[in-house]
Amino acid sequence: SKVARVRRMHANHMENFVPFFMVAVVFVMVHGNDIAGTVLFSLFTLSRIAYSVCYLFSLMPWRSIAYMIGQIVVLTLAVYDVVQLFAVNFA
Repeated sequence: SKVARVRRMHANHMENFVPFFMVAVVFVMVHGNDIAGTVLFSLFTLSRIAYSVCYLFSLMPWRSIAYMIGQIVVLTLAVYDVVQLFAVNFA
């Protein structure tokens, strides 16, 4: 049913928001580059919106592509955070 599908989509959003929120907070705390932050945060938001639309209308493989873009953004932010944290500690 549509309601069950929307519930699954919402659960997926909650599962993906937590890691993004964690790396985004660290990004802000280490004073990440403003342009990189704007691009990455916007890209994550747009990928999640695209994922929602694709999920609701069963658009494959676009749903998977939107999901992967969001995951790549989170991974990119995590790597940036680790590099910046080591740069601060060893500089």
